[in-house]
Amino acid sequence: MLHALMKPLLLAHQAERIQIVAILTSVQEHAMPQWHEAGISFIQCPHGIQASVVMDHLKALVKPDVLLLASWGEILTAHTLEALAPIKVWNVHPSLLPAHRGVNPYIACVLAGEVQSGLTLHQVVPCVDEGKILAQHVVPIEAGMSGLDLQNLTLYELPLLVESVLADIEEKGLEAYHHSAREQEVWGASHHRLEQITQVILNPEAPLEVLERQVLAVRGWMPCLLPLGRGWYVDVVAFHTRAEKGSFTFQWTHPTSGNTCFVTGQALYYKGVKYPLAMGLFSLFARFLRFFKAF
Repeated sequence: MLHALMKPLLLAHQAERIQIVAILTSVQEHAMPQWHEAGISFIQCPHGIQASVVMDHLKALVKPDVLLLASWGEILTAHTLEALAPIKVWNVHPSLLPAHRGVNPYIACVLAGEVQSGLTLHQVVPCVDEGKILAQHVVPIEAGMSGLDLQNLTLYELPLLVESVLADIEEKGLEAYHHSAREQEVWGASHHRLEQITQVILNPEAPLEVLERQVLAVRGWMPCLLPLGRGWYVDVVAFHTRAEKGSFTFQWTHPTSGNTCFVTGQALYYKGVKYPLAMGLFSLFARFLRFFKAF
């Protein structure tokens, strides 16, 4: 999210609407040339904001009014937030809080069958994504949209949130804007710990619409494995009502409903080992599996 956020902020910096004094990153990231050209410091923080050297730099050298976090991943303690004062600490979260707090709300939104998601700017507190809300921007979720599609659309819409926030700050002033934040509703709050998931094992007896939603949600992030029997799994790309030309597709009968559909896969797994698919191999395997199950 760093680069998506920096585009509108850099424009505001160049227009002298704001002054960006430093960019901090906790992961291996390369500074963009335009950041240096704009006179913005770039600070690597492999041990997080709470490391003493970073805290000293923020307080003594940089002295920002606002510390804006995005996809940071570090939970700031009450002690750290007190030590940072009077710096205001805000966070951009890619969902409509209080719904879908935590890591990767894109997956969570699609899994939940939401019709809209969005972006929330909120004050940072020691509890994950529970701070007072400063601003929100709604992003619609269209039918058939995957978690990755939602991520791309959300990042595309991010400049609209930034512009709205800057306009409000210019109108009200920073202090008044900060104190205009509202408490999050208790109703509708949810928190997902998807960072602990590395793959999804589909339950073949679940309704087909549930299976389709699970595949849409995680496709591109992690394997979505459908059991084929005898220890074999296929990494599912999509379910179809008819065979897709040029894809690794086989016919599959839902064990509970008896309905038939077509499954497109991109790899086979056996005892945790991944076998990339070739068209001929996949067709041969599908025939073999049907033949083997007949006995």
